[in-house]
Amino acid sequence: MSNMEDAEDPVLGAYQKRPFPEVLRRVRWQPQGELQIIASGQQEDCRFETFDADGFLEAAKVLAEHLAAGTLPDAPEGIAALYLFRHYLELKLKLVRFHAWWLKKGNWNENAPDDEIGSIKDEHRLQVLWEQLRSEIDARIPLVEQRCFDLDYLSRCVTVIHALDPDGQRLRYPVRTIQVATEPVPACRLIVDWASLVDVMQHAQEVLDSLDGLVVNQHGFNREWEAEQNSW
Repeated sequence: MSNMEDAEDPVLGAYQKRPFPEVLRRVRWQPQGELQIIASGQQEDCRFETFDADGFLEAAKVLAEHLAAGTLPDAPEGIAALYLFRHYLELKLKLVRFHAWWLKKGNWNENAPDDEIGSIKDEHRLQVLWEQLRSEIDARIPLVEQRCFDLDYLSRCVTVIHALDPDGQRLRYPVRTIQVATEPVPACRLIVDWASLVDVMQHAQEVLDSLDGLVVNQHGFNREWEAEQNSW
């Protein structure tokens, strides 16, 4: 049998000794303008410039679309799709709330000073995050503007996904602790209408993006108007 055939054999392949490739590299610019390459496996505290909550949603959509078409099995890919969507909701709810803080409470025609803008805490419960965002919407966005958005739909979406996984743990771990004589957990099978879920993902994204765009654009408008007033 050739080496190529060995590599394709799942049994023989397990015994092959291979060099690990440079599959991950992190690159960043130094203050002096020099390029630094961080090798694979080297720990380094850095922020990924391409990080975006929408990336988790797009990955969830790809999986859900394949699941709807029957080209992937429901398990385990279905659990992965649900978790990615849940994580998107968590990140996006936090981001929209942070951007809402840019506007003055009670007067969205005025921007809040930096010292009044809070920081998002380490919170993972979707229902709590949604209630916090809803409170900020009521405090900072006029009712006439709120009525343009399908907030009831978004609320229902959060409620359903929160009930499935309240704190981001259930979809990641089958049990809390893996050990001898693990406490049995009642098993249930998820029955998901994947085609409908793709539509839910799309509409939730539309509502959250529109809300986010509203507050960010209002902040920019306020800043321009303030600059105009200061020029008189």
